[in-house]
Amino acid sequence: MRTVLMLALFTWSATLIAQQEEEPRKPAAALAVEAKLRECLAGPIEKLDLATVMLGEDFFGAEPTSVQWADGSGGLRFSWKRWDEARRRTWSYVLGEDAAKPWPEDRPAPPHGTFDRDRAWRVFVEGSTVEVENMATGEVSDIVQVAEAISSAVFDADTTAVLYRTKSGVYRVSLSRPALKQLLVFGDGVRKPEAKGEKKKRKEGLAGWHETIQEELFRILWERTRNKERSDEHAEARKKVFPEIPTYRAPKGFAIRGVVISPTATHVAVSLAATDGKKAKVADMPDYVTADGYTRSRPTRAKVGDVTGERRLEIVELATGDVVQVKEPSPDRKAWPSSPSWSADGRFLIASARADDDMDAWLLRVDPKTGDVSVLHHRHDPAWVNRSEVRARWLGDTSRVFFVSEATGWMHVWVADVAAETSRQLTHGSFEVRRPQATPGGERIYAIATPTSPHVADLVSIDAKTGAMTVLATDGGGRRFWLSPDGTKIAEVFSRANQPWELRIRDLDATAKPKVLTDSPSPAFKSRTWLTPEIVHVSASDGVKVPARIYRPARPRPGKPAVLFVHGAGYLQNVHQWWSSYYREYGFHHLLCEAGYTVLDVDYRGSAGYGRDWRTAIYGYMGGRDLSDYVDAAQWLVEKEGCGKDRIGIYGGSYGGFMALMGLFTSPGTFAAGAALRPVTDWAHYNDGYTSNILDDPLESPEHYRRSSPIHHAEGLQDHLLICHGVLDTNVHVQGVFRLQQRLIELRKHDWEVAYYPLEGHGFRDAASWYDEYRRIFELFERVIGRP
Repeated sequence: MRTVLMLALFTWSATLIAQQEEEPRKPAAALAVEAKLRECLAGPIEKLDLATVMLGEDFFGAEPTSVQWADGSGGLRFSWKRWDEARRRTWSYVLGEDAAKPWPEDRPAPPHGTFDRDRAWRVFVEGSTVEVENMATGEVSDIVQVAEAISSAVFDADTTAVLYRTKSGVYRVSLSRPALKQLLVFGDGVRKPEAKGEKKKRKEGLAGWHETIQEELFRILWERTRNKERSDEHAEARKKVFPEIPTYRAPKGFAIRGVVISPTATHVAVSLAATDGKKAKVADMPDYVTADGYTRSRPTRAKVGDVTGERRLEIVELATGDVVQVKEPSPDRKAWPSSPSWSADGRFLIASARADDDMDAWLLRVDPKTGDVSVLHHRHDPAWVNRSEVRARWLGDTSRVFFVSEATGWMHVWVADVAAETSRQLTHGSFEVRRPQATPGGERIYAIATPTSPHVADLVSIDAKTGAMTVLATDGGGRRFWLSPDGTKIAEVFSRANQPWELRIRDLDATAKPKVLTDSPSPAFKSRTWLTPEIVHVSASDGVKVPARIYRPARPRPGKPAVLFVHGAGYLQNVHQWWSSYYREYGFHHLLCEAGYTVLDVDYRGSAGYGRDWRTAIYGYMGGRDLSDYVDAAQWLVEKEGCGKDRIGIYGGSYGGFMALMGLFTSPGTFAAGAALRPVTDWAHYNDGYTSNILDDPLESPEHYRRSSPIHHAEGLQDHLLICHGVLDTNVHVQGVFRLQQRLIELRKHDWEVAYYPLEGHGFRDAASWYDEYRRIFELFERVIGRP
């Protein structure tokens, strides 16, 4: 018996060891499901289904990204994948060729870099190597390679050298001869409070008198003092022959966060962030499904109102190592200068500053010798200043800069003359101008604008002196573009409401026909007819016309159920005539239409694209005016579309999930069912950068947080609720759902459920997770508002 047991144990041990030495077993069943799903993509599909829609980019097509010009203005490089490829890769296109080609896998594509003043050369960093590219020939040369990572590199003012920065300091390398010079050392530790190089002075008063008497009485003390003076004089003399490299140390309690070198190699602007003092408490996030099977915690972020840390901007003079701190723009407002930028000739330095309460922003001219500032443009907003404002760029090789500002209520292009310290508005009208880019000489500015319609992104050309604006492309749809280095062409990704993004190249001529370089959607997508949703306007209770997109079913279901979709982010536009970033939802809405549902997608108050007043209408109260637009939209569906009053559902993710909760909690009976995906349940637990803009500080304005947070209104739930959340969400923490779940339990609420996704974050990545989430949403609507 004992022999049999020993033999069995030996056999089991040998089998276990053999299994451990083999390759890990694959999740064969799950892999087979995914492979089977993708078989349908190669040809036409007779009936659209949820699993296919949730395949995402593989079905709809991948948007070309990371677009950059190459070979001067003679070609492009970009990131893209065909529908049948597993991952993205780099592609290249040369003007005049028939098609784009994959970049060789064994040769890394050069990253984005910085041009010289004439845009004849480009410098970029590859790990620990600085490389320059001749834009006329495309030839790339290594300039210097060091034993540490290089974080940035730029040309000097006359393109005779490259200036670059590492963790250890700032360097200059000549382009004409092998000469490398270190300009600044980043020292360890912190800066002493005494000014560096200050000569010791004899003490004054009683202490000084005693010091004089001591040297008069004692020879040794007298000799030490004389020897120290001679040593100091000798050191100063040596510096004239063998100059020391200046050393910069961050002041106590601060760490270096960014360095910008002047093109003349005379100064360095150093951005600093506070590290000492009271520490913000960071929330931990548990990760349950890990590679080794053990639960681990991940640090995420602090909550709104906690310590965000002071920021500071300092200027270092490279010849002496002298340091000055850039001053704040207003004596009665706490504001921190940041984002330094030098003119191409190094004569001017600009920076921006933003008030601690986000109600003021400044564009500044900085004197690098004194740290004094002059205000070029000041924006005050009683709500909060838009984050994209007063971020200036240089207008060619001039002393002027251009930026966007909402000073007149709409986002427009402004120009500031840094030398004259003046600014003026360049474009005018009740429309938005976004993403401006200037030609190399600064004569013209190209931008995306909405003069035709707030729902169409036109390409416009603006005279940089007069502001005269010409619409170059009126082909509808939407676009993002990249101006060529020579200023004669653009590369753009273009789309329509029912056509995904494609990359194309065109001359800057209103009559020029663009050449399309990509073909992204799968054959399955192309085999179907896709809707262009009609844009309608909902009459809100305050008399405002709120834009929306409507999907009308060909055969409405009895009872006429309807679903309202709420886009996320808050400040985002989704009612437009270009391809939506919510392309899975676009496909889901087609499925709902085919099932007999009407779908309405609203650009509620707080959305982008409609000016400053629309953006700030939610100040102090999220879930107020924005939610009222949805309550009004539900009534509009009943009155204008004949939808059933008790058959209206609502769903959305992130901010949209928050809105779904607020709708069910504060307007019971309006929405019979709602799905809140990755929702914010309590704004006091979200981040500071986004939340404090709109709701102020939680200790100063606690009522803003109480009335805006769903968890404080959970007692109002009467209808059906589904909550879906990724456990690894580092943006909107799943802890918020746990807290709301406990509140609903204690309130003894019914008809609610929660689904957690252990391996997903804020934006789901896997098609299986997307499918499971939207299957639950569809089943909720079918069960509650789609019933016979």
